[in-house]
This record gives sequence, C-alpha cells and structure tokens, in this order.
Amino acid sequence: MSESNRTRTGFLDENPWRTFLIVAAIFGVIWGVFGVAGFWGAGLVIVALAAYFPLTYLAYHNFRRPVQIDRLAEDFQLLGLAGRPTTKGAEKRAKALAEERYGASFAPLNYLLHISLTVLLVVVGMMLFFWPPTTGDMLNANALQAMRYGFLGAYLFAAQLVYRRYTTYDLQPTVYLQGALTLIAGLAFNYVAFEAAGYLGAAPQSEPATGLGAGALAVIAFSLGYFPSLAIRWFNRVAYGAVGIDQRRADALPLGLIDGISQWHEARLQDNGIDNVQNLASADILDLLVNTTFSGQQVIDWIDQSILYLYLEAAMIERFRDAGVRTTSDFRDLWTSADPDMKQNFAQQLQSNVAQLDLLHRLTAVGPNLHYVLNYWANAGRLARHRQETYLAQMLSDWRGVLEEAGATPVADTARLERLAAQAEALHEEIVEETGREPALPETPLTLVGQGNLAYQAGELDRAMSFYQRALALDPDAAPAHAALATVYLRTGQTALAGTPLREGRCVGSRTRARWRLSSTTGPSTTAAPGSLTRRWRT
Repeated sequence: MSESNRTRTGFLDENPWRTFLIVAAIFGVIWGVFGVAGFWGAGLVIVALAAYFPLTYLAYHNFRRPVQIDRLAEDFQLLGLAGRPTTKGAEKRAKALAEERYGASFAPLNYLLHISLTVLLVVVGMMLFFWPPTTGDMLNANALQAMRYGFLGAYLFAAQLVYRRYTTYDLQPTVYLQGALTLIAGLAFNYVAFEAAGYLGAAPQSEPATGLGAGALAVIAFSLGYFPSLAIRWFNRVAYGAVGIDQRRADALPLGLIDGISQWHEARLQDNGIDNVQNLASADILDLLVNTTFSGQQVIDWIDQSILYLYLEAAMIERFRDAGVRTTSDFRDLWTSADPDMKQNFAQQLQSNVAQLDLLHRLTAVGPNLHYVLNYWANAGRLARHRQETYLAQMLSDWRGVLEEAGATPVADTARLERLAAQAEALHEEIVEETGREPALPETPLTLVGQGNLAYQAGELDRAMSFYQRALALDPDAAPAHAALATVYLRTGQTALAGTPLREGRCVGSRTRARWRLSSTTGPSTTAAPGSLTRRWRT
C-alpha cells in the first residue's frame, strides 16, 4: 500500500480491535444516556439495532477488503494498466494501483458520515415507539402507529441490503446512504398516507384503529416502509406515461439489449449512472470495477457488445447474433481475416452489403474503451498461458523431487517407496493431462535410480535394472545405483553378477563415504531378499 493510503486508512488496518472498542464505548455512552433518562431497556434495544451498521462495516473492512483489492489487481493487470501481465513487477504495480483506487472510493471517513446518518435515523425511528401521542400532537394515533410499522419495514429492508452487499463484496458507503433514505421514505410515506386518511375518514383523528382495521394498517404501513423504492419507480413510470413523453434514442437502446444483464444487474448499473447502451460503452471501467462486484470479464464483455450496438438498429443486432457475432471484437476478428467470398456471404446473411460492413469495420477501429477491451482479451490469453507454464513447471519440479527422493530411498524401504510411487504416478498423470504428452525424463543419476526403485517396487525388475544401468552410465561412481543393481541380481538369482556392483560400490565408498554390505550368505543357489542389503554410512 502506498504511503498516502496508509495515512488515510492506517488506523483501521493496524488497530481493528481498538476501533471496535471505540465503537463499543460510543454505544455504551448512548445507552447510559437513555438509562439516566429512565429507559434502560429501550436504550438497549435502540443501541443493538443501531450498532448493526457500524459493526458490519468494520467486519467488511477487515475481512472483505483484501479480497476485493486482489480481484481488482488482477483485472487491472488484464486491462494493461500495469504493463504486460507477464512482465516483472506487473503484479506489484497492479496491486498498488488497486489499493490506491479502492482507498479513494472506500475511504473510512466516507463510511463514517453515511453510517452516522443511518444510526441517527434508527434512533429517531425507535423513539417513536416510546412517544405516546396526545390530543395536541401533530401526529394522530393512526399515523404514529403507521410510522412505527413503516420504520420496522424500512429497517428490515436496510438490514437485508447491507447483508446482501456484504456477502457479495459490494458494501459501498452509498449502501448506508440508501439505507438512510429508505428509513426516511418509510416514515414519510406513512405519515402522509395516514394523515391524509385521517382527514378523509369519518372517525376522529385521535381515535386509534382497532380490530381488522388495525391489522390492515400494520400490513400496509410495513409494506410502504419495506418497498419504498418500488413505489417511487412505479409513480415515475405512471407519470411518464401520463404526459406522453416520446421515446428517445437512449430509450431505444436499453441495457436489456446486452447479453447477460438481468434486471438486477440493470438496477445495479443504474446506481452508477449507467442507464443505457451508450452510457455502458463509454463507462469508466476502473470506477465500475472498483464500485461494483462485477468481474472484469463481465464488464469487458458487456462493453464489447455495447460498442457494436451503438452503430446498429435493434433488428440488425438480432441478425448479428443469429450469425454468431456478439461483440465488436468478434466482428473485427471475423472481418479482418475474411476473404472476399466470405465477406459477401456474411453480408448477405446480415441483409446488408460489403460496403456498409467495411464502413462499420473502419468506424469500430476507434471508440470509447475499445483499447481497454482489446488489451483485456489479449492479456487474458497471455496471462493464461503464463500461468499454465508456471503451473507445469511447478508440477515437473515436484515430479523430479519425488524421483530424487525415491533415488535416495533404499529399495528395502517398502512403505516409503509405495507412498512415493503414488505421488509420482499422480503427478505424471496430471502432467500428461495438461500437456497431452509424456514428460521428458530428467537424466540425472539420482532421478534414474528413483525411477528404478519405483519400478522395482512394482515388481518390474528388468525395467528397474535398465534405469540403474543408465544411472551408472552417467555416473559410474553412483553408489545407490551399484547397491540397487546388486539387489536386482540377487532377486533374479544372478548371484555371480551381484558381486561386481558390490565391489565397485566399495571402491566408490572411498570417494562417496558410503559402505555397502550383504548381510546374508550368497551362494550359487541362494537368492537374497530385498531387505538383506543394507547401507552403512561412515564419516
């Protein structure tokens, strides 16, 4: 993290528990104030409900923030903002940029202001439950009761909103502001609705509703608090239809044209000022990635589609899709590589002509965000190949390490060789699956002895002998190979041949500091067991 960001967010990062204790102390003081006023129980309820919002932020900052920064860093790499993703230092530069942009949008002070407003409204809303109306009050009994239920509905909506955004790594400061707006709307809608009903009704305003009327009041008031945004949108649509506003080009290119954008995605994009295809095509990609939880691939694919759709009518968009061309990148790749006959056939399929498609190809050579789109797809391929190469190199290294460990393991150690054989086989299968070919055998004496030991463990004595002989061809002084080869000769009844590698192993011992001995009598008709050959080390 850069020094500027550390100054801005350092206290929360370095003192999470101290921050929690400070928040707890503040709410403890609030509870004490209510207690002095004689509302110990009520104060505890108010504090518990209000504390939900700052505590969720503290949890998000400490546990969710690092995950978001890592995701942003990878997307910034693919966009080419830190150079090629496979170059040295690209990952570190992308991480620093992600921390800088994330810190600017998710500054703790921004959260503090929004959370403070939400907490204040929670306190005000809960105080309505302890305010008995009198004849001279500005609120009649039914309006006050409706505001109470409306507050509960709005609070539940705000709490669920925070929870959803927390679990989807999308808890922005504006989420708390939206929660505060919901609380205000829940109180205001119910105040206006039931005050108006009180004046229109025949019953006195101060007379509370009872029976079925009280139940209906509770349901309606709670619903008005829980669904204020839906009510506002519905009123807006009715008003637009009533005044007969003509459809504009922006209305003819709604976000619903884009593959993959649901009504929930559309609402989330509209929260960021993106209302139609043109807005999406020219959106600030970095801000969109920082301020939403949409992945880089989602955002780039949507923008890739929207750039193409800017130049097409709705009917032409469907024809492009039917031809298998969804995005600007698809069209440019296809048109650049197509020969004249293919271009003519494609133009006929789209009910167009080659001249118009040539013009579209030239127009889409530049445009908003197009360079980011092309960089992203190119870098995604480079990064995928780089990661695959790194992954395969690691697997090959692990495989070589298992073979070397097997080469250093006496053939008599059955249990250990079985474990190594299982590891080597699993790595071998994974390498073959990834590359489609057999891995090149590492030609070192120790790995060849390891291969021989694994073959010996599987009962493939001829194959084991071949590996040991190849190891000795590379290094005639390889004592493990001499000893293992002698064991194979003894196992196959070739006791006369077993003496040669044993003697050579002793000669080697003066240089390698290793001694080998045969612990059983070996005659012409005697076959030694694998465990009869042991190794003595002398320093």
